[in-house]
Amino acid sequence: MSDTRTVPPGAVRAMLLMGFWAAAAAGAAPESQAGRDPRLHFESVSPGPRVIELYTSEGCSSCPPADRWLAALASQPQLWARYVPLAFHVDYWDALGWPDRFASRRHTARQRAYARNGRLSQVYTPAFVVGGNE
Repeated sequence: MSDTRTVPPGAVRAMLLMGFWAAAAAGAAPESQAGRDPRLHFESVSPGPRVIELYTSEGCSSCPPADRWLAALASQPQLWARYVPLAFHVDYWDALGWPDRFASRRHTARQRAYARNGRLSQVYTPAFVVGGNE
């Protein structure tokens, strides 16, 4: 006779996440390095990928070249390893009579937060933010 047990959907994922967070918390404790397993030391040797954000709109006559440039990055071998391209369609052009089917109030708020925090000189399109800076 075999013992069959079913695991609820998502239980394995939940257990893995709990194990990950427990291990991360244990490794992040501000204890001395004495007695630690040196095999558990992790260090990043590269800065990682840079996020390239494009703030754009279908109503913006200057945006198509920037949109094409960002889209062309998808075919580059460095995609995801060196950079992560993101397009944020803003909604402030909608009020001017050029509605953008991809526009979002959240995208506009994100761009305005960059300007408010001094990371972007002003709110405009097309605007690039690379690694959190204009």
